[in-house]
Amino acid sequence: MSDDNTTPTPPAGDGGGTTPPNGGAAPGKPDTGGEPDWQAKVAAAEREVEKWKSLARKHEGNAKANADAASKAKTVEQQLEELRAQLAERDEQDLVRNGRLAKAQVRTKLAEAGIRGDAAAGLLDLVDAAALLRDGEPDDKAIAKFADSLTKLTGQAVPDPDQGRRGGEAPADMNNLIRRAAGIKTS
Repeated sequence: MSDDNTTPTPPAGDGGGTTPPNGGAAPGKPDTGGEPDWQAKVAAAEREVEKWKSLARKHEGNAKANADAASKAKTVEQQLEELRAQLAERDEQDLVRNGRLAKAQVRTKLAEAGIRGDAAAGLLDLVDAAALLRDGEPDDKAIAKFADSLTKLTGQAVPDPDQGRRGGEAPADMNNLIRRAAGIKTS
């Protein structure tokens, strides 16, 4: 070969012609085989960086939303526990109040039977009020049964109101009856 400025001949069957100056790429398209286009690569890298930044911001926003939801869920759970504690306390107070009511009903039944309150007070204080309740409310059957058993324990008969005068002064002895019949005043 010579050192003159001639272009090499194409191999046979190529159709002939000369090679374009951009390394064989079609006109208007970037050269892929020659030197790289640094500006295009920098622009592509900047687009990729922006894409990842936007994805990071999106995921960061999702993480914050999840953290807020988790903290709200904790507060909801705390509120639920507080509500359960309040309901349990209220139920306990209701049981105590209804137990006192049931004991008052027993005292009423004992009074109706003619038994003084102090006669069965000690025994009544020993009774668990829950035994007089059903479903947290005073149980009339249990109260009546308990009052009847206390009446039997005290040994006092239930007075019959149809049997005349009750209480008052003691019957007079024979001497007082004779004096009254004679018109003599007794002291």
